[in-house]
Amino acid sequence: MVKNRDSSAKEQALWKRWDKLNAARNAVFDSDYQTISQYFYPSVSDINTEKTESITGWYDRIYDTAPIRAATTCSVGVRNWVTPSTEPWLDLSPPSNLLKQPAVSSRVKRLQPNSDDNAAGVDDAQRWCADTSSTCLQELASSSFYSVVQPFNKSACVFGTALMFCEEGKAASLRFEQFKVGTFVIAENDQKIVDTVIRRFKLTVRQAVQKFCPKLEDGSYDTSQMPEKLAKAYASEKFDETFYFLHHVMPNEDYQRGKMGADGMAFASIYQAELGRKIVKEGGYEEMPYFCLRWKPWGSDDQPYGTSPGYEVLPEARQLNMVTQFSDALAELKAFPRFLYPDNLDGDIQLAAGGVTTYEADKPNAIPKEWQTVGEQQEVLAMLERKEQAINKAFFVDIFTMLAQMQDKRMTATEVALRNGEKLDQFTGTFDQYRTDFITPLVKRIIGILFRSGKLKDAPPSLMVQPGDDPKADPELAMPKINIKSRVTLALNEVRNVGVQKTVEMLLPLGEQKPEIMDNFNWDEVARGTARNNGMPEAMLLPIKQMLEVRQQRTKMLMEQRALDQAKTASEAGKNLGKAPQQLQDQVTGQLTGQAA
Repeated sequence: MVKNRDSSAKEQALWKRWDKLNAARNAVFDSDYQTISQYFYPSVSDINTEKTESITGWYDRIYDTAPIRAATTCSVGVRNWVTPSTEPWLDLSPPSNLLKQPAVSSRVKRLQPNSDDNAAGVDDAQRWCADTSSTCLQELASSSFYSVVQPFNKSACVFGTALMFCEEGKAASLRFEQFKVGTFVIAENDQKIVDTVIRRFKLTVRQAVQKFCPKLEDGSYDTSQMPEKLAKAYASEKFDETFYFLHHVMPNEDYQRGKMGADGMAFASIYQAELGRKIVKEGGYEEMPYFCLRWKPWGSDDQPYGTSPGYEVLPEARQLNMVTQFSDALAELKAFPRFLYPDNLDGDIQLAAGGVTTYEADKPNAIPKEWQTVGEQQEVLAMLERKEQAINKAFFVDIFTMLAQMQDKRMTATEVALRNGEKLDQFTGTFDQYRTDFITPLVKRIIGILFRSGKLKDAPPSLMVQPGDDPKADPELAMPKINIKSRVTLALNEVRNVGVQKTVEMLLPLGEQKPEIMDNFNWDEVARGTARNNGMPEAMLLPIKQMLEVRQQRTKMLMEQRALDQAKTASEAGKNLGKAPQQLQDQVTGQLTGQAA
């Protein structure tokens, strides 16, 4: 009985929190979401209103599709520029504090700064990170990620907030799903990171039983944990009847390092039926499975949700839609003008091309004439163009199409790189938010799932650390630094390469006069960094340890060759000495035999 009372109190607390957060979001955002969706994302415009499955009510009030096209271009651009399915966009590297951690074992030599062992250890870590990046990308490609990230991006750029979920899959290692605004609530921790998500969703009776109920040996399901009405519906084979549920994910305050089971997970997972508010399943996650992207934060600290280009250009979208409607009406009026005609010509006016209408010559005022066909369409078209340009700029349409615009053979590669950098500066704020809110927790979640499933190679000792510098603690993998190696970063890196190129070109002539100035540069890092900035795969770079061995072998060969050259020189000098003048040779011989010269 105590357990039932505790469970009931827990169920009520969970429901109250959902109800409070949902009411707060609904009061501030849902009406805006509905309005914005009607202009930019009509296919999801049933946020706070019911719509039929037919096209009526979804697209029938759209007169200009420029806002829809801009949002689509933006979402596709983010996908293709940041997380493209055709290019290796993920780049993991060792954490910057790698060498500050204690060794995990007395058998592991402590890496010393500026030593060959240090360079080799970092290189091993870099290669493990490169291999892990490749594995993660392969698993993403075989999952539903790239089909899910497209609507996820569109939700972010239209509504300012998007939510994605990642869990271990059945057919593939990873399974992804994204959710519509208005169906979830979020809360932040003290670091402004979303660590709590509550999502409302609908399942049929059959789906709910399969998802939440344990399967018995005879193949049936134990529905004792389900609400009574749902259990009866399943027993009556009403499989397609629907019920609503909540999924609560939040930090597990009882989390302890190394503790097994749901209570040992970093995040608690609780499924609750809306009917009776009954908890139907509990569990946990090692990492946060939900990724909430805020396109751009609001100025107020009270709002965990984001703002978007859709908010910024909503007035332009409204005017564009309205004026396009009037412009179409004006064009239609000019093509099919209204007429005033006398009653004696009723039914005799021919409006078709080449049509002839006969009127009485002695009644010139009885000629049919157009009536009130006025309006200057050129000014209207100019205004529509300005509105469309404003919308395109807000959604970065010009940035995502700039490569096609810059395919000018008269421009040098340096000029293209600099122009790319100038344009991309406008997108860097959004890109940074995308990386913080989405990419970083996404990659951590993927690495965690693949690590636990044994799909990653063993990490090198240089990447293993003892948490809290505790020598008794079990060693853990140091989380790699997460970078994005996509078109955006490659374009920005190209600007860095231009800087390297210009510096080298400027200093080389000076270096011929003053060679010591070249001592300011780490040329190995210049070479390797430039290659990485250009997107060269890590596998194409020789490992530092191997490179040092090649360099040492070359030095050894040069030293051996120098020794041979010196020996040859000495031998030739000895031969020349053996050919001294005959008088001198006779003197030496006489001294040796005791005879005077």
